[in-house]
Amino acid sequence: MPTAKGKTVPSYLFVHPVVGLPAVGLILGAFAMKTRKRYYYNLHYVTGLCAFVIAFAARSIAVWAALRALAEGIDLARTVPTLRPHSLLASLVFLSLLVQTVMGLTMYLARGTQTRVIRLHRGNARILVGLAAIILLLGLTTLILLPLRI
Repeated sequence: MPTAKGKTVPSYLFVHPVVGLPAVGLILGAFAMKTRKRYYYNLHYVTGLCAFVIAFAARSIAVWAALRALAEGIDLARTVPTLRPHSLLASLVFLSLLVQTVMGLTMYLARGTQTRVIRLHRGNARILVGLAAIILLLGLTTLILLPLRI
């Protein structure tokens, strides 16, 4: 894809958004499955686990792409102003998703005996969804600014 400065954006920089978007969608989907009147009990847990696996892959691909771009002489952190906040918040989302997954698995395996964990799980879910929405907006902004700034 040609940029405003006549260069081309390396195609490997677009792999992370392709993998990251389904991860955010699965996070929002898992949240929606438990906040409706009809609960999707097992599907909620499958969706949450898939969200964690895909988010792990998206985070790994993002680090790889950033390191490869740096090795090729593209300093993404300086050229795209939304990249640093996006990376920092993505780290918080991933950490929150890890905690959410561990709590979810604990409750699933113990079958509802931990009322304290349930309250923490619900509270963390609200934080996770809010952060995921912000990540989505920052990611889309970064994706739009990328061809304009390189």
